[in-house]
Amino acid sequence: MMGQTEDPQPAKGLPNLGNTCFYNSTMQCLMHTHALHKWSELVTEKTELLCKAGTLKINKTDVEIADAKIPLKDMHMPLVNELQLFLLHFRQGKNPNPSSLFGAISMKAPRFRGWQQQDAHELLRYLLDGIRTEECKRFQEGIESFVKEEDKEKRKLLIKAVTENSERCYVDSIFGGSLLQMIQCSKCGHVSNSLEPFLDLSLPLNYSEVPPTPILPPRNRREDTPSKHQQKKARKQAKKEAKKQQKLVKKNGTESSLTETSDFINNDSPMVTDDADIKPIDGSGSEASDDDSKGEESSSGETSGAENSDKAEVNGNVANGSNNRGYGEVLASPSDEGDTQTRTLINSLIHFTRPENLCAANAYECEKCCAPHNKELPSNSNKKKTVEASKRYLIYSPPCVLTIHLKRFEQVPLMGNFSNRVRTRKIRGHIEFPFILDLGQFCAKNAQRIPPGQTKVIYSLYGIVVHSGDLGGGHYIAYIKSRRRVESLSSQFMKLGLEADRLTTEHHCNGLPKGANSMEATEKTLRDLNEDSQWYYCSDSHVRPTDVSEVERAEAYILFYERII
Repeated sequence: MMGQTEDPQPAKGLPNLGNTCFYNSTMQCLMHTHALHKWSELVTEKTELLCKAGTLKINKTDVEIADAKIPLKDMHMPLVNELQLFLLHFRQGKNPNPSSLFGAISMKAPRFRGWQQQDAHELLRYLLDGIRTEECKRFQEGIESFVKEEDKEKRKLLIKAVTENSERCYVDSIFGGSLLQMIQCSKCGHVSNSLEPFLDLSLPLNYSEVPPTPILPPRNRREDTPSKHQQKKARKQAKKEAKKQQKLVKKNGTESSLTETSDFINNDSPMVTDDADIKPIDGSGSEASDDDSKGEESSSGETSGAENSDKAEVNGNVANGSNNRGYGEVLASPSDEGDTQTRTLINSLIHFTRPENLCAANAYECEKCCAPHNKELPSNSNKKKTVEASKRYLIYSPPCVLTIHLKRFEQVPLMGNFSNRVRTRKIRGHIEFPFILDLGQFCAKNAQRIPPGQTKVIYSLYGIVVHSGDLGGGHYIAYIKSRRRVESLSSQFMKLGLEADRLTTEHHCNGLPKGANSMEATEKTLRDLNEDSQWYYCSDSHVRPTDVSEVERAEAYILFYERII
């Protein structure tokens, strides 16, 4: 039984406020994110925060906490309130006014002021990180008022322990997931596992051995200048990548032949960079932060994931026959890969989850065979021991809503005598993507939020952001699927995401209903979603119905998938 359904809401156009197509295309997808409408109903109505009893190790100290219901006070949350109003108007059949929400975003992130064209992915990160910051601040104030310990050191430990064992904020329960990082020492076989939270996955489109440094798309109609800190950071990275690329070219005698621009950017000139760097895991998302935005929180762990990422490690010795407790195994057997060099979303996921060799400058300091030796050396010693290792990422906690960002824009070094110069380029063309996506082969065998025995993790596509044009100019549009809102889908998968992720070999699915993972239930859900559904083309205020054949030809930049099972 899939629960209550709500009739589809037709797409509504959004007026361009002045080079804000990047904002409008992103908001079209968020307007049709059903779990976000559930969020808008719950976020300000929540009056208490649940904390579970347990003993946690904080700074090498065991801290014991009891079950608790922590009162939450009302507080001013401008981004939350503006997004609530925006979504409410859409749900009531009105034409939402994008101006107030955009103004609230610009207050938090001044880079969006001035009506200059910006990047849609960066806008999404700033918006969700800003909302998350407001939610977490309310939680933190409640926790600090609740903990009565007078001793300052004990109070700090208690606050941290309660924070780590309390519910996550609602925006994390929608978009938040976790990656399992596994690093195996090639010398002693020691394996280290840790979790890295994400709010989206940034997937590579360049499948070459040395991945280029990702940057933001163009400020299409007018350029804004990066800060000095950004320029310095970009120049340093460009030099590093140039040296790597030169070594690779000397070895292979070839250079990647992606579409290039004729614009060469000198090492001393401002470069288009992302202060929400899209850092390769390779490619788990981006961290939104703004040096000019005081009070805005920057989260560790790629793409502003869960505030309290679980870095507790589980170690095993594969070389001595340990199975590493199943961490390196996948949930479902991989399908026949075939041609993995053609750029498709599936191939990007394959490359994203493939083992990566850590060597040379990226060599690993093994905890077992390197760390004991290195601890005896001065911190500035150049004799620290490192070893080659293998690193791999698998999805550990699949989110309620999976947002995938395709890295179409990148910065690459020039060859030959131009070692201090870089060029920017866009990876053009159609990237094949599925309308129904099964993440099973990319999830860890012990993945969370999945019932035991289930091998499929099915998502359905409902939104696409498209960037057309090149580095000198362009336009953003969106394709969105207006469909029935199935109440239980949002509720059950948001509930799965409320608990903080922990490394464990046991499956935790928080009471997912029996039969919810069956193919029969999946087909029923898809029928409910597809009944009276309609795809729309949205370009600012211009909206028109379209068909699947047009959508499947879209040159996707960001894709939005909702979880079905």
